[in-house]
Amino acid sequence: MNTMTHLLALPLRRFFLPALLAMAAPICLPTTGLADEEPAEKTQPTQVEVFGEMMEVPAAFKVAKKQSQMLSHEFQASKDDKNARVTMMKASGSVSANVSRWKMQFGKVEKENFKQEEKKIGKFKVVTVDIMDGSYGERVGGGPMFGGKKVQRKNYSMAAAIIMDSSERKFFIKMIGPADVVKANREAFDKMLESLND
Repeated sequence: MNTMTHLLALPLRRFFLPALLAMAAPICLPTTGLADEEPAEKTQPTQVEVFGEMMEVPAAFKVAKKQSQMLSHEFQASKDDKNARVTMMKASGSVSANVSRWKMQFGKVEKENFKQEEKKIGKFKVVTVDIMDGSYGERVGGGPMFGGKKVQRKNYSMAAAIIMDSSERKFFIKMIGPADVVKANREAFDKMLESLND
């Protein structure tokens, strides 16, 4: 390199070298705490329509993927690291036939582990059913119309409600899972039903 070229290159080096170093340095943007925080969970309840009335599903019941196409909605209730399914659907059949079928899913249900009540909530007649501390026969796998193999879930409970309007249309809600999970979420389940009275 001759002397003239060397002299011309000096200003270029002085200009480009700091620029190149700046480009290579990590980019630091102002922080607002968002990078270190998890997205906030929704705290507002979800509303579900029941024969023209809105029912508030507790925020603690998280929306879950429906395990059957026959369901209108599915949620998940939790306690510690255990979960219970909360399913909702419109269906037919008499109250007694449905309750009998539910009891059969738990095998032999002792009298002290079964409770059925009827009450009025708003414009609806509501039958609530509790089956406590039983062995629940859950169908796993299979298609939308036919269940897969049967798996016995010990120490399971169910809290259910059959909501009926003046035309005897029925809306079914069931919470099924480990007994302690169902028990821990039973009050929230009742408050959900009572929201139909608002």
